[in-house]
Amino acid sequence: MRLHSRRERVGFWTVTILVCCLSPLGALWLELSQAHHAFRQQSSLIHEALSQRLANLDVILVSLVGLHHASDVLSTAQFSAFTQELLDSYPYIGSVLLLTHTSQNQRQAVVQAMRESGFPQFDITERGANGKLQSAALRPSYMPIRAIEPFGPLSATLFGYDATSEPLLASTINRAITTGTVAASVPIRFRQPTPSLLIFKAVYQGRYTPADANRRQALLLGVMALELPSAFITDLVTNHPEFEISMRHRVPQSHGTEPFYYRERLADVQTSIFWWPKWTISHALDLFGQPFELTITYQVNTKIIKGWHLGLALLLPLVSLLIIRLALQHRRAAQLAAHRAHLAKLAEEQRFKDFAETAADWFWELNAALQFTYVSGRARDSLGMRSADLLRQRWADVFLGQVDNPANVSQHMSLLEAHAPFQHVIYEWKRRDGSTSILRFSGRPMMDTAGNFTGYRGTATDITEQMQSEAARQEAETQYRILVDYASDAIVVLQQRKIVYRNQALLDVLHTTLADTTDRHFIDFVAPEDHDRMTVYYEGRLRGEDMPAQYEVTLVTQDQKRIVMEARPCILHYQGQPATLVIMRNVTERKQAQEELRRAKETAEMANQAKSEFLANISHELRTPLHGILSFASLGFKRVATVSPDRLELYFDKIRHSGEGLLALLNDLLDLAKLESGHMAFDFQDCDICPMLNAVIGEFEPMFSERSLTLQYEPPPAPLIACVAPPRMMQVWRNLFSNAVKFAPSGSTIICHLFQETDTIVMTVQDEGVGIPPDELDSIFDKFVQSSKTRTGAGGTGLGLPICREIMTAHRGQIWADNSPQGGAVFRVELPQLPA
Repeated sequence: MRLHSRRERVGFWTVTILVCCLSPLGALWLELSQAHHAFRQQSSLIHEALSQRLANLDVILVSLVGLHHASDVLSTAQFSAFTQELLDSYPYIGSVLLLTHTSQNQRQAVVQAMRESGFPQFDITERGANGKLQSAALRPSYMPIRAIEPFGPLSATLFGYDATSEPLLASTINRAITTGTVAASVPIRFRQPTPSLLIFKAVYQGRYTPADANRRQALLLGVMALELPSAFITDLVTNHPEFEISMRHRVPQSHGTEPFYYRERLADVQTSIFWWPKWTISHALDLFGQPFELTITYQVNTKIIKGWHLGLALLLPLVSLLIIRLALQHRRAAQLAAHRAHLAKLAEEQRFKDFAETAADWFWELNAALQFTYVSGRARDSLGMRSADLLRQRWADVFLGQVDNPANVSQHMSLLEAHAPFQHVIYEWKRRDGSTSILRFSGRPMMDTAGNFTGYRGTATDITEQMQSEAARQEAETQYRILVDYASDAIVVLQQRKIVYRNQALLDVLHTTLADTTDRHFIDFVAPEDHDRMTVYYEGRLRGEDMPAQYEVTLVTQDQKRIVMEARPCILHYQGQPATLVIMRNVTERKQAQEELRRAKETAEMANQAKSEFLANISHELRTPLHGILSFASLGFKRVATVSPDRLELYFDKIRHSGEGLLALLNDLLDLAKLESGHMAFDFQDCDICPMLNAVIGEFEPMFSERSLTLQYEPPPAPLIACVAPPRMMQVWRNLFSNAVKFAPSGSTIICHLFQETDTIVMTVQDEGVGIPPDELDSIFDKFVQSSKTRTGAGGTGLGLPICREIMTAHRGQIWADNSPQGGAVFRVELPQLPA
C-alpha cells in the first residue's frame, strides 16, 4: 500500500524547488527590513537629541533673564562670569548677547556712560549700504548690544550694534517682546561668514512676564540672545559617519537654496549591486517659531548582510523538506484519527439522546427558517403534545396563540429573527386541558464554518412548581415585611455590629432616613454612657452567654435628643448569617412621667418642709419682739406707781424698739410676698446711681464709727447711668452694708467698688469676716436661711438676701456671693448700663 499518491509527490517536489529559490530572497528581505528598522531608530535618536538640545536653549535663556532680575544693575563683570560658565557647559553655543532697550532720549546718556566705563569708542551703530558699521540714524528706539561673550576682536566690532536696524532681526525681536516667549531668527550671517541663528528672550521689569502685549512693551528692559552657529549639531551626528545629514530652513523661498547645515557621508560605502536602495527620513523641527527640516539619508550596501542569515537561507530548504515529509505523514495519521472521531461522534450523539430523554429539562433544535427539527421526549410533559407534532412547525406558529403573555413571545421573536442568543425567556403555556405551564427557554444560534446562520439549539425547563413556590414565598415575605415595617415597635437586625435591616418605627424614633443608617454601626446611635454595656451584651449573646433578656438603652437622635428604649434581643439567621434581632419600645414618655412624679413628690415634700420651716422661723421671729413688748408692758403696768419716770421711759423705749423690729419683719414679709407674686410696684428711672450709693454710705457712717470699721471706697470718675427704682436699689445696698457691718470684725476694713465693666455696672461689698461655706453660697438667698457660720450671735431674719435677689431680678440684673482669697465674703451686684 502506497502512503502518498502521485499528486502528492509532484506537489512535494514543487514546493521543494520553490523553497530553495525563495529562501535566499527571503533572507535578503529580512536583512533589509532589519537594517531599515535600525536606520529609523538611529534617525529618531538624532532627532530626539536635537529636540532636547533646543529645549535646553529655552532653559538657558530663562536663567539669563533670571540673572538680570537678580541684580538691580547687571554689570559687565557679572554677565561675563556667568556666561563664561554657561559657554563652558554648552560649547555648541556660539555667543551670548545682552541687548538693552534704549529710547532716542536715552541714547546720548547711554553712549556717554559706556564710554566712561572703559569703552571710549562705544557708539550705537548700524550697517550702511556698503555693509560697514556706521553711527545709527535717528529713530524712536534702539536695541544695542551692551555685552557679548566670548569677547574678542571679532565680537568687539558688534559692541553697540543696534540689532533692530537689521529687518530680519527686528521682526524676531519684536515677536519675542510682544509674545513674551523665546523667538528665533532666520539663518543670518551675523558674526561669522557662515550662517547662524539668533534666539531671543525679552527681559521685563519685575519678576514675571506681563499679561498683555501693551504691558510687555511698556515694561521692556531689553533682550537676552544666544547665537547658534550652523555646526551646533555636529557633535550629535559624529557617531553616524554612514549618514548624510542636512538641516534646511522650511520656507517657500528657501527651496533649492543652500541648507543651514549639511554634512555628507563620511564612511566609504561600496555598492556592488546597482539596485541597492537609498533611504531618506525627514523630521520637522520647530525652532522657536522658525520651521526647519532635518533630513537623514543612508545608502544601503553589502555590509548589512550577516553570514548566519545566508547559512539559514541554505539550511531552510532542507528543513522545509523534512517538515513537508512529516506533514504528509501527519495528514495520513489525521485521516485515521478523523475516522475514529466519526465513530466516537456517533456514540456521543447516542449518549446525548439518552440523556435528553431522561433529563428533567427538554431540548430542542431549529433550522434557519426557525422550524423545529428536533424536540426531546420530555417536551410532552410540559406542553401536553408529542414531540413529533412539533417537527417542521415554526416557533411562532406553535407559541403565539397558546401563551398568556404574547408580548413576551413577540419580543422573543425579534431576538430569534436577529439570530441573537437568549437566556431565561419565560412563556406561560396554555395546555389543552386548560392548565398553565410556566416554561423557561434558553438558546444560542448555530453558524456554519462560513459564518452563516443555520438554526438554534437550546433547552426548556418547566418551572411551574418553582414559580408557584416562589410566589407563595414572596407573598409570605411581603406580608411579614409589612407587619415588621408597620409595627409600632422599633425593629433592627445587626450583623458584624452593623445595621442590615431597620423598620420605619426605628427611623421615626431616630429622626433619620434609611440612607443615613445604611452601613452604620448601631453603637453610633447609642448614648456614650451605654456603649460599654451594649458591647458586652452584644458580644456575650453571640458567644451564647447568659445575658439580660430585657434592658433599657438610651439612643441619641439625629437632632441630639435622648430617647430611652426598652430592648428585647434574640439571635437569628438573616440572609444565611448569624444576626441579632432587637425589638425596642420607646419608654421615654413613661420614664419622663416617672421622673416627673418623683420630682413632684420631692417638690411637695420640699414645699411641706419649707412651710414647716417657714412657720417655725416666723413663729420664732414674731415671738421675740412680741415677748419684749408684752414683758415690758406687763412690767410697766405692775410698777407704774412705784418706778421712776426714767425707768418707765426705758420700758416704753424697749416696747418701741421691739415694735419697730416686729414692723420691720412684717414689712420684709410683705415686700418678699409682693416681689414673689409680681405685685411690687417699681418706679424705674434713668439716673446716675453714684449719688444713691453715696447716700447709703452716709447712713452707715455712724455704724462704721461705732464698730471702728474703715470703709475703703473710691467714687467712679464719671456718672454711671442705669434704669433703676431708686428706693429699691438703695434697699439692696442697705442690706449688703448691714450684713457687712454685722459680720465684719471690729477694727477691720469694708471694701466697696463701683465701676463699669463693658455694658454692665458692677458694685461689690467685701468684708473681712468669717466668710460663707462654699456649699451655702447659693442657699443663703433662700427665705429664712442664714449661713451656718453666722447663724448664731448676729441676729437677723434671713429675708434680706432673698429680697435683694428678687429686686435685682426685677431690674434685669443679678446678685451673688463669693469668698475673697484674703478671707471674708464678697457680694457682687450687676446692673445693665444705659448710655450716658
